[in-house]
Amino acid sequence: MPGLAAPAWAAPAPTDAPAQSRAQADPDLVLDRPGESVVTRREVTPIAPGLTMTSFDRLGGPGWIRGKVLVADLDTEGLSVDYLSSGKVTTRQSVTDMARGAGAVAAINGDYFDMNASEAPLGVGVSRKDGLVQAPVEGWNQAVTVGTDGLARMAQVFLEGHASLPGGRELTLNGVNTYGLPADGVGVFTPAWGDATRGNVANGSAEVAEVELRDGRVTAVRDTLGAAVPEGATVLVGREAGARALRDLRPGDRVSVGYRPRASFGEVAVAVGGYQVLVADGVAQRSGENDGNELNARTAVGFSADNRRMYLVTVDGRQADSPGISLPDLAVLMRDMGAHNALNMDGGGSAAMAARLPGTERAGTVSSPSDNGGERAVANGLGLFSTPGSGQAKGFRLRPAPAVDTAARLFPGLHRTVRALPHDEAYGAVTATVPATAWSTATGATASVEGRGPDAVVTGRAPGAAEVAVTATGAAKAVLPLTVLGPAVRVSAGSAPIALEGAGATARLTVTGYDALGHTAPVEAADVKVAGGEGVVEAGAAPDGTIALKALADGRSATLKLTVGTLESAVAVTVGMTEKPFADFSDAAAWKSGNDRAPGGSTAPAPGPDGTHGLRLAYDFTHSTGTRGQYAIAPEGIVLPGQPRSITMWIEGDGNGAWPRVQYRTAAGVTANLDAPMVTWTGWRKVEFPVPAGVQYPLTFQRFRLMETSAARSYTGALTLADLRVKVAPDVELPVQPKVTDPVVLTHGTVDGRPLRVAVMSDAQFIARSPDSDIVQAARRTLRDIAAAKPELLVIDGDFVDEAAPADFALARTLLDEFDQLTGHTVPWHYVPGNHEVMGPGTIDNFKAAFGDTTQVFDVKGTRFVTLNSSLGTLRGSGFDQIATLRTALDGAAQDPSVTGLLLFEHHPTRDPLPDQGSQLGDRKEAALVEQWLADFRTKGKSAAMVTGHVGAFHAQSIDGVPHLINGNSGKGPAAEPDRGGFTGWTMLGVNPAAGRVTDPYATADDTSAWLRAEVRARADTVDLQAPTALGLLETAPVHATFTQDGERTVPVAWPVTAQWGGTAVHIGTAASAPRTAVAAYDPATATLTGLRPGSGTLSVTVGGVKAEQPLTVGALPACTTTVRGRHSSLAVTSGVTCLQGATVDGPVLVQPGASLVALDSTLSGPLSARGANTLVLSDTTVNGPVAVSGTTGTTAILRATVSGPLHLALNKGATLLAGTTVRGPLDCSGNTPAPVNGGLANTVSGPKGGQCAKL
Repeated sequence: MPGLAAPAWAAPAPTDAPAQSRAQADPDLVLDRPGESVVTRREVTPIAPGLTMTSFDRLGGPGWIRGKVLVADLDTEGLSVDYLSSGKVTTRQSVTDMARGAGAVAAINGDYFDMNASEAPLGVGVSRKDGLVQAPVEGWNQAVTVGTDGLARMAQVFLEGHASLPGGRELTLNGVNTYGLPADGVGVFTPAWGDATRGNVANGSAEVAEVELRDGRVTAVRDTLGAAVPEGATVLVGREAGARALRDLRPGDRVSVGYRPRASFGEVAVAVGGYQVLVADGVAQRSGENDGNELNARTAVGFSADNRRMYLVTVDGRQADSPGISLPDLAVLMRDMGAHNALNMDGGGSAAMAARLPGTERAGTVSSPSDNGGERAVANGLGLFSTPGSGQAKGFRLRPAPAVDTAARLFPGLHRTVRALPHDEAYGAVTATVPATAWSTATGATASVEGRGPDAVVTGRAPGAAEVAVTATGAAKAVLPLTVLGPAVRVSAGSAPIALEGAGATARLTVTGYDALGHTAPVEAADVKVAGGEGVVEAGAAPDGTIALKALADGRSATLKLTVGTLESAVAVTVGMTEKPFADFSDAAAWKSGNDRAPGGSTAPAPGPDGTHGLRLAYDFTHSTGTRGQYAIAPEGIVLPGQPRSITMWIEGDGNGAWPRVQYRTAAGVTANLDAPMVTWTGWRKVEFPVPAGVQYPLTFQRFRLMETSAARSYTGALTLADLRVKVAPDVELPVQPKVTDPVVLTHGTVDGRPLRVAVMSDAQFIARSPDSDIVQAARRTLRDIAAAKPELLVIDGDFVDEAAPADFALARTLLDEFDQLTGHTVPWHYVPGNHEVMGPGTIDNFKAAFGDTTQVFDVKGTRFVTLNSSLGTLRGSGFDQIATLRTALDGAAQDPSVTGLLLFEHHPTRDPLPDQGSQLGDRKEAALVEQWLADFRTKGKSAAMVTGHVGAFHAQSIDGVPHLINGNSGKGPAAEPDRGGFTGWTMLGVNPAAGRVTDPYATADDTSAWLRAEVRARADTVDLQAPTALGLLETAPVHATFTQDGERTVPVAWPVTAQWGGTAVHIGTAASAPRTAVAAYDPATATLTGLRPGSGTLSVTVGGVKAEQPLTVGALPACTTTVRGRHSSLAVTSGVTCLQGATVDGPVLVQPGASLVALDSTLSGPLSARGANTLVLSDTTVNGPVAVSGTTGTTAILRATVSGPLHLALNKGATLLAGTTVRGPLDCSGNTPAPVNGGLANTVSGPKGGQCAKL
């Protein structure tokens, strides 16, 4: 395995990373509700005997949740539950640290606590070792409990305790290490209290007293409350009446104290406080109107009806891919999974779970805490404990590297490292010597494996399913399923430069490979050769399979070349970052105000922070419900210095929640925007606008934009801007990212003749206020072109209108009525809503009133069509029922024998190919789900594709075997460079339902082109063809064609434009596939024209019905002095130029010195001998005998000929061409100057090849 070696400084791979392979899910654990939510990921990991952890992702109406469920079967021998804490009531500790300190195999956080004060818990704490650690504050009695009978319950726990004073008096205790006492109450404090002051336990009462006890006698009476309780001492604290009773005591008085937790079920062995009851006797409880309805991270504990099973749950929150869950929904989740009773614990930033994964020594954090700093220190928790195992290896957990979702994939010829982590029968770490391990595979045709000890290296051999297994003496066998993809066709490390902060800084880099169908897999560092970066950055293989980078010098940059076999990629690396100002608003008066749908705004000079200049931007978002914007426009475009990675500025916020954006222009002339968080703050804050990777520098700042997109919000306000800067790294030559094309889009040809043709248009974006605008005319032209093409149906894939006013939809209906008249109502159309179908009103109501349903499922010619509504930027935003519709449609299509493929239409793509990626599904987890569902559908044996719009560019890419097509704008101007799909037009899909069934989803031979091809029909005003007028034989030349649009846009005729290439005597395709009659071949895939035989022809190209052509002459030869046709017995060429045209010579052919022979489409019996000839050409000619050509002073060309006998070429002085020829005998070439060439047209030789022709 050639590649990178591990440097000494590379950090070791973490030992507690999640496993790639999991056990089967517990079928009894219900995590979703049909029609309301769907579980999209479910993995079950054994933690200990009787204890499993289920990790899941769920999508429902309120959004995503990501959670973990520990299921503990308490009847399991050796499994127990106990209270966790730091050891001090007022000292917080993270759940992971508590679990590790106590030796728990799993744990969750527990009770709410007195945050930022005493830090003590609010509820009860009972441990098996220490008994009652603290009693609950008044009214906080709900708890998770385990009784001495071993059963777990939700119960109310109370304090039962008293202090016996001299004279027979008794005081009822109101707290034990409790941070708050009721009026007139008395509490007891032990050394377990910690270092926090007890000064606040009286809740502000001025009448307090405390008594310190040792060995049952009073040692001190005080009127002030202390903090830490000395070891061996107990302190009684009283307030009001309680304080007066304690003041009566004197040093030496005997006082006895007794207390215990009390619960209705009996003796309490373990307890930790909670709060809201979620489930009671099998009924999910609803919280109060304003209690727990917000989405947040949560922790809960549930109990089965027989109290023998516990469900310990955490749901991540306050994160983009898991905002959290409300208490009512958490109650339903707990009930559905099997909890008969359940209690909510502390949540938010406190919610956390830790677990010891199989084969590891201690617990690690397995949830994703929501606090920015990571896992929060909390007051207490609940731990699960398991009797240690034997330490002998009884099983393995297999993990492929690197630790990414696609690590269980690999490419033929490349490798995947698999590590076997042994565990004992209790799933704990193996402490004894691991027996000798043996690695094997039962799928040797697809993969092989070599390994000793814990690591193995798998080598991909051929596409298909594979598995590797490891066994050891006395240990169970472990198997890891793998998938070998098709051969890698490209590799990439991403387009973003890697910015290292300074010398010594490190980073990890993963190279991703792609097969021809868009399947991806990580490429291990050992398979990557890295060149470049000398003196700037050091690269080496990290233990986890990634490439480890380390900066060597500040203020420098480099480009690393990455090579995987014959494939190459590159990535830029910079070291260090500086800020440079570009606008200080000393010229604030020269900035201009602008708006869209927001009149009344203004700009004016204003003070900035710390005495700097600023610019005040006032806005009024009350005049429209459409998307509104107020702008601060720079006096002239400001060219930004260097290669900015971000723009920063100070913003004095007003808290209204408007959306700040920066509009800029790239060097390619594309206008785009940078985004920052909504302005929800007041006062000054430094705000950063990241610059996306892949933009073309330099950038020009144009304006600051303040936006409001919600129709439901109406407000006015003002911001002040100051100190605009760029963050720049050292300049670096950014690697040119190759243009990735997908063959689903034809570069030449048409889909005419396919059984099902579907026209797609989108993004016209017209308004009724301008019914005769250029955009309306462009939409009409598109509809006329589609009507003329006579497809089976038309899909309008969103943004047909711009502002969604009733008048806009009326105009849309008029245009579609015109279309129906053109087609005679023979072409049905389906209108899919986009974001502009809700732009003005903010709801879909106007669209529905005009056009009806927003979601459709129907079949045409064996193809299932699904149209969905992404008008609000996500599918879920328009109702979870859409997710259910898609799932049902996929499942139904997979089972329906009459359906061979599925086409999904929605407006927003899952991925925006443009650098700013601003036009894609806003929920990235939802986008990944759609991609996964479509890919899964294909693995079940049927084809699928997704068709979208919105981006303002035509594009296509296959993702896991599924084509994702983006239709560009059909009216409005494009948003991308012309060579990146930035033109206007429409798409015609050509479907062959008979080819929709997929036999092998990973075999690249089973591609998608037989089922689906797309013809991108650009709108052309003029077409220009630049091609050579003359070519030599086998000479190649580039061809460049362009077309114009709107008098301002010049677009290259190249992917994703579909053109119709043609002409006369010119073959369209590869030179090798050209017929004998073609004088030249034009290959649209390479834009290369090749001369093949003497003659004349014409090359033409048609785009959007507009045609251009270019005459062409190939192989200008000496004029014929003698022309021979018909049949002859022999031929001697003594002088001049003899041309054979379709002639037959039954005897020998002799060409004497100085003479020339040009034979076209002729048959010679042979032998043929030419010595010292001027020119010799055999084109599409058969010689049934030996051929010997030597000493030719001009051109020797044997092109697409057949020679039945030896062929000898020697000492020829001019160009010697031997191409596309079949030689049935020996081939020998020597002394030719220059050496013979084949022009890329391989020869077929049945005999030995020697000399200069050995490789022809």
